[in-house]
Amino acid sequence: MQRIRRQRKQEVPELAVKRLKRTRPSCAPSAASGQCKPRFVVDVDWSWGQKLQVYLMASFLYYHMNRSIITNDEYDQLCNDLAAGWKTGKHQHKHLITLADLKAVTGYAIRYPSIVVGGAMLLLQNHCEV
Repeated sequence: MQRIRRQRKQEVPELAVKRLKRTRPSCAPSAASGQCKPRFVVDVDWSWGQKLQVYLMASFLYYHMNRSIITNDEYDQLCNDLAAGWKTGKHQHKHLITLADLKAVTGYAIRYPSIVVGGAMLLLQNHCEV
């Protein structure tokens, strides 16, 4: 059973990537309003768990979709904040990353669960790329 679940998790990102590549650019003006979508803003007052969620979704978009919803400086700050609170921070997906990833400011080697992929797709649909 576990082997089947792992295979399904690996297939989900590929399907999502194919689906998203067929859509228009995320910041293209809509036909009705003619305006771009709002820019995603990282809030410094977020909890450690919220920052981890954004880190995972932004990493997926950057490394697997070649798109970015936050600036490099914001990504660096997220990694620094997460590394600073590593010992006390709690989140269901903490096991997916390592302190070494955060210190190296990378999310390249992460195995993303389908919930992170889905959240990343929603972020990309609702916000402008940087």
